[in-house]
Amino acid sequence: MTNPTFGYLGSVTPSANSKTVLHTADPGKLVEGKLTITHKNPFPTRVRVGVGLGTVSNFDPSSFIIYDYIIGEGESYETDSIFYADSQNLVVESDKDNTSFIIQGQMLDDPTGKSGFVNSLSTGSSIKTDQVLYTVPSGEEATVNLFITNQGSDPAKVRLGVSTENQITLNSSEYMEYHLDINPRQTYQRTDIKVRGDQSVVVWSDSPGVAFAAYAKFNYSIITTDLSLAGSLTVGTTVDIGSHLTVGGNSDVTGKLTVSAGSDITGTTDIRGSITGYDDTSTQKYSLSNQTGLISTQGSITSATGISTSGTLAVGANKFNVNATTGETTINGNLTGTSGSFSSNLDLLNNKVTNLAEPTDQTDAVNRRYVDSKITAFSIALG
Repeated sequence: MTNPTFGYLGSVTPSANSKTVLHTADPGKLVEGKLTITHKNPFPTRVRVGVGLGTVSNFDPSSFIIYDYIIGEGESYETDSIFYADSQNLVVESDKDNTSFIIQGQMLDDPTGKSGFVNSLSTGSSIKTDQVLYTVPSGEEATVNLFITNQGSDPAKVRLGVSTENQITLNSSEYMEYHLDINPRQTYQRTDIKVRGDQSVVVWSDSPGVAFAAYAKFNYSIITTDLSLAGSLTVGTTVDIGSHLTVGGNSDVTGKLTVSAGSDITGTTDIRGSITGYDDTSTQKYSLSNQTGLISTQGSITSATGISTSGTLAVGANKFNVNATTGETTINGNLTGTSGSFSSNLDLLNNKVTNLAEPTDQTDAVNRRYVDSKITAFSIALG
């Protein structure tokens, strides 16, 4: 079976007293599954299960979700839901041969990049002290599964709860467990704890041998099949589309739409807001106002078929202006051309034509200097 992503994900029968990687989550993926353990040896076995990164030699004992749980011959054990993600390893161990571990579940995309094993700690010297096991990042929501193992030789009492936002201790009304008894080598599981942004999972124990491990699945939705909606679809945060998005009807976007790889549109696009364009340095280069219809650009406009507008055409901060009603053209600068013609009379509105060259053809306009010189020449000729 090659890299399954649903149902059976992996199995192993490790050698006795040997930490073994049962399964590794693919990069960017979240595994949500349950672990089944069966024992075929005639002697009872103690099993340990945890999640870690890297090689098993770097495995942190505080991240165990099962610690020295005893399973007899012919018996089996199933965990609650386990989350691990993004190259995290599911590590198993048995102190007897012929113990099998099977992980079943599903491997999904994790667009949040935050799910899986999130933290663990041992009480150590911080006995009878509130400790923050994990804080959900601001703006996020997560389902947290908590595993507590007593790895010491003495019975222990534990407390746990979820704090209010930005608090690192619990008040008397926030305890979910208070002085819960956990015997040596016993495991306690508390699952499906809903935690929102800036809230913390806070733990406490009176024994240095108690370890706490937190596994989280952050809220998001992935649709792997067709989605058909008869009504509206409202998205309050980011939407990641891995392939194509086809919209057969209207699509209304009231927030910001960011397209990084281009957009191909074959139909009509109805935009009720302004359009602005920016370069790589986030400098605005052009804009189109939905209120006035004004197009503003810091570059050039090139058209192979001409430019048509029912409003005023202004170029370069009104250096060149064409009035849409009268056709009056105002130029605040020089008009230069290599050739050209008029199809009707040119009315200069009682203004002068200046800097006019000497005529060469019979139909050329003449300047005053040319006329005066001819008058003087005629006067001389006539005596």
